[in-house]
Amino acid sequence: MGVSQIRPESVKPSHQPRDLLNPLAFRSEYIISELARLPLAYQPGSRWHYSMSIDVLAHLIETLSDRPLRDFLQERIFSPLGMDDTGFSVPAQNCSRVAAMYGHLDLATHQFTEIVTSATGSVDVSKTYPTGNTTTFARGGHGLFSTTTDYLRFAQMLLNRGQLGGERIISPAITDLMHANHLPSDLMPYSVAVLAMPGYGFGLGSRVLMDPAGSGLPGSAGEFGLGRRGEYILLGGPETRTGWDLHDPAHG
Repeated sequence: MGVSQIRPESVKPSHQPRDLLNPLAFRSEYIISELARLPLAYQPGSRWHYSMSIDVLAHLIETLSDRPLRDFLQERIFSPLGMDDTGFSVPAQNCSRVAAMYGHLDLATHQFTEIVTSATGSVDVSKTYPTGNTTTFARGGHGLFSTTTDYLRFAQMLLNRGQLGGERIISPAITDLMHANHLPSDLMPYSVAVLAMPGYGFGLGSRVLMDPAGSGLPGSAGEFGLGRRGEYILLGGPETRTGWDLHDPAHG
C-alpha cells in the first residue's frame, strides 16, 4: 500500500494488465514487469490508493534474498513460529481439512470494486487457488493456506512487537513503525475502492485506528489490521496489546 499507486481501471485498454491478480497465470517476475509498464493513477503524494504493492515487495524479497518467496517465508516466519499448517499449497493428506470458502467474489476473477460491494456467500476458488500448486502459486498479497491456530501465533507475534516464544521475527522499532499512521492529514479519510475509511490512517501494510468515534465502529485507538466487511482485524493498541479477533465473512 502507499500514497501513489497503480489503478488498472483508470488507464487505457491498451495499458490494462492481463490476469495480474490470477495466481496461476504467471510467475512473480513476469507480473511485476507487466505492472511496471502501467502509468501511475495519480501524481506521487497526491492520493492513497489500494494496490498490488505487497506483491512488488514480495518480488523484492525474492530478488534480494535470491530465494523463492515460499522458502523465505518458511525459513524466516513459519518455522520459527511453529506455523506447521501454513503455506501456498496443502499436502494431499490434509486436503480434507480445507474449509469451504465464504465471502465476497473471487479476487482473481473480478474487479476490486465489484468485490467490495458484492454480497457474501459461498465462493468456489478451487481453480484460482488450487491446493496442489507448488510452483507458480506464491504471491505477496494473497494465497496462503493456514489454520486459526497458526494465524493466532502470527497475530500474537505482532501483538508482542515482533516476537513469540523466544523467537524474534521483527524488531520492536520496525513493528511500531509498521503500525503507526503514515498518511498526511490531507489524504484522510482514505478509501478502499468505494468504501471510505473514516477514523483510520494507514501504516506499512495495514490500517491503523486513530479516531474510534470517527470510524463509527467499535475499537480502540491504535488497533491495526485489515478488513472492514468480514475480513480479519488485529487489535494492537496500547489498551488491547493481548487481544485479536478473526471475523467470519458470512456472519460478521
